[in-house]
Order: sequence, then C-alpha cells, then structure tokens
Amino acid sequence: MIGAISLGGAGGCVFALYQKKLAGGWRTAYVVTAVIAPIFQRAVLIAQSFMKITALQCHGPTGEEGICEDCASLRASALNRVGVVAGKKFKTAMQ
Repeated sequence: MIGAISLGGAGGCVFALYQKKLAGGWRTAYVVTAVIAPIFQRAVLIAQSFMKITALQCHGPTGEEGICEDCASLRASALNRVGVVAGKKFKTAMQ
C-alpha cells in the first residue's frame, strides 16, 4: 500500500513538472509530492529490508516498542517542517 502511495506521489511530481510546467497550483503540488514520495520510498526500503535480509530479521522491530511510535511521530513532524519550508522557498529555474 505504501509503495502505491509512493508511486502515485512520484507520478504527480512528474506530471506537475513536465505537463503543467509548475504553473499556478501545480508548483505547490510538485513541492508536496517531491517531499512526500521519497519519505514513503524510504519506508518501503526499510520494511522490505527487515523482511528480506536474513541478517536484519532478528533485529527487526515488532512495532510494540515505544520507540517505534516516537520515531513515527518524529518523522511526521520532520516531514511537515520540510514541506512547509520547501513550499515557501521553492523557486523555479524558469524565473
């Protein structure tokens, strides 16, 4: 499911950049998807690594640890901050 969201975000990013040329609200859509898509891609990479790599399976989190929830909320707040800063400071090369 997260992989599909990541691909959808990357597709939206490409569409906003190449089809709509970052015009109007598409600039905001580009920034949002450019920030969110790699976050989801990293989450898929980490989850798949713990599932497929034998050396990591014994060290993988079960989700019951309190640190998992702390990391998830920290990641969400960092994503929000990065997105807001990127949206405010984004400039195109065309200007």
